[in-house]
Amino acid sequence: MKSIQKEFKYKDIDVKYIILKSRIKNIYIHIKNGQVIVKSPIYVTDKKIEELVSKKSKWIYKNLKEYEKRENRDTNILKNKYLYILGKRIDINFIVKDVKKIEVDMDEKTCNVVVPNYIKISDYSIVQRKIEQKQKEIAIFYIQKIMNEMIKKTKLLPLKVEVRKFKSIWGSCSSKKIIKINQNIIWYSKDEIRYVCLHELCHLKYMNHQREFWNLVEKYMPEYKKSVKILKGCLS
Repeated sequence: MKSIQKEFKYKDIDVKYIILKSRIKNIYIHIKNGQVIVKSPIYVTDKKIEELVSKKSKWIYKNLKEYEKRENRDTNILKNKYLYILGKRIDINFIVKDVKKIEVDMDEKTCNVVVPNYIKISDYSIVQRKIEQKQKEIAIFYIQKIMNEMIKKTKLLPLKVEVRKFKSIWGSCSSKKIIKINQNIIWYSKDEIRYVCLHELCHLKYMNHQREFWNLVEKYMPEYKKSVKILKGCLS
């Protein structure tokens, strides 16, 4: 597979992208871990690829910014001192006290973290894990609540629902009727959580993304495309 590296400037960033040429029929542009990758048939010229990338520059820029935003949410909680719950930014209030253990008091509006004074700033990774653990508990609560609402509404019943962390998908549904939802959907509003839950429930009836599948999604959530637009490109 032939690999070529190119670059273009759009607004405030220099965008580097890799062209991978192989024996495929069409050109694909996708973003993985913040890296823009263009897969192209061998016979397509570099100039033609550059023209396509230029046409898609706005889309590429938007998705890179979404990736950057997601990385900030996911890995820089302590650096930025805030997180996201149900689509709202929540400031983290750190309180250093003479206590024995870390205490995290968090809901959809506030986040207060009591940190023992014997913990050094360089050891704050344990504090972040405690915050993420609490955030996951909140995610499980809302995902289960909304999932139950959608099960009642659609009459589609999974065998099991799991909440866990994924890097590249918001959810999945297996042929064994086991649904898995990405805990990080808690970053977004209830509408987005509702859409992801509904999406996976509809796969219990249609395992593909044919027209019948989307008709079923639309039946129970006519405005689902708004959530699709918000979530699109937020995971790579």
